[in-house]
Amino acid sequence: MLDIAVAYNRYKFLGNEFLTWLWFIIETDQNRLRQYDPDLVSLNIGSRMVLENTRNNAKETVTIKGQDADLEEGLLALKKGSVVTEIHLSYKTGRSNTATNLSGASQHLQPQLPWRPGCGNAGRF
Repeated sequence: MLDIAVAYNRYKFLGNEFLTWLWFIIETDQNRLRQYDPDLVSLNIGSRMVLENTRNNAKETVTIKGQDADLEEGLLALKKGSVVTEIHLSYKTGRSNTATNLSGASQHLQPQLPWRPGCGNAGRF
């Protein structure tokens, strides 16, 4: 049986490949996602995306930030062999809006609860 640290390092690329595929689907064919979630109105790239290229034993990291950031630099990084390692997603259905950060290495989902007026100082649930 593999040690957990060895397995984590050996297979962490799967999460990064998934995030790269997810970005592709978001940009090209959201109808495919609606097959699995009929309530989906939109799934968009949020305010942050991190891409990494570890080819040739060198690590290049591209971070794109901002609500309406241009993803051209990300597309250029993809052409060089980068993969998405972290992504901020905005998920909207007919009933709710949710934002979340997703990490490819740990496949950790960090939801950001929607803001509701009158919820105290933090403005969160």
